[in-house]
Amino acid sequence: MDVVDILEFKVTVPSSLVVTLGQPVVLPCSFSVGNVWQPESIVITWRRGLEVVHSFYLNRDQLKHQNPNYVKRTSLYQSEMQKGNASLRLENVTIEDRGEYICSVSSQLGAGRKIFPLKVAALYSEPVLQFSVQPGSVTVLLTSGGGFPAPTLSWLQGHEDLTNSTETRLTRDTLSGLYNVSSTLTLKDNSNATLSFILKNEDLIQEIRRNISLLFGSNYTSSHPSVKLLKCADDTTLIGLISNGDEAAYRKEVNSLAFWCSQNHLELNALKTVEMVADFRRSPAPTVPLVMCDSPVNTVESFKFLGKIIAQDLSHYDYAFVDVHGDCLL
Repeated sequence: MDVVDILEFKVTVPSSLVVTLGQPVVLPCSFSVGNVWQPESIVITWRRGLEVVHSFYLNRDQLKHQNPNYVKRTSLYQSEMQKGNASLRLENVTIEDRGEYICSVSSQLGAGRKIFPLKVAALYSEPVLQFSVQPGSVTVLLTSGGGFPAPTLSWLQGHEDLTNSTETRLTRDTLSGLYNVSSTLTLKDNSNATLSFILKNEDLIQEIRRNISLLFGSNYTSSHPSVKLLKCADDTTLIGLISNGDEAAYRKEVNSLAFWCSQNHLELNALKTVEMVADFRRSPAPTVPLVMCDSPVNTVESFKFLGKIIAQDLSHYDYAFVDVHGDCLL
């Protein structure tokens, strides 16, 4: 705490203060008191620059010259003034309230004042990830918003800093004054990768650190005969292997996938999925059992969304699974 001495009269305030946007805040200020309390001699004035935030003298509030932005938002702790409390309560803090505040106090013992900064900050929302898979590349788009002040955002792949390879944009809402951030990272090599992003709001000591694992098609594992769907999302081909043409199990997997995506902040529109059914009960069985994922398959039901296609002969192409897992969004 910083202290100003004027004729042994002390006014004490914090070195700085941070408050969350929209919350009330108490601006601390204390002063020296003697053995004899004389309330009529107490003058307390709070200012921000030349603006009068709150005034108190003649043993009552004096708000005639109060800045209109603070009307009905300020109050002093009058019952505690005898203990040297000149703190100001400010309601519903806005971004415009940030700045340097001056607490001035005078009494029969002397006079003093002290200046300290008030910082206003807002937490950033949980980032949303979108993936775009193209031949030879995958693009990750991160968006977050509703924060203040401007954040810092970094990308890592292992110990390698990829931040300079990203395109990050900051925009500010003209009405709220809050920031929105978007960052795009494109990986040119379609190989497995583990990425991390770190979004920080230094003023509120907010740090959002998430991991993203990119797993590509050559790495999927057999789901036969366990009736298991490879749960992937965002521009990804989804393959389900359903034994004995069990339509109920297939529908259950679709619902399970949709729920999983919603829980992990990923989007899946089941109405956009397209089924392709190869039921060997209705067509001649191949002379050699069909093998997928190194397992024999008698009945295959699969579906796709956002333009990824499986051929009717069940051939499939090199496609990407985007697996958001671990501490990423769970």
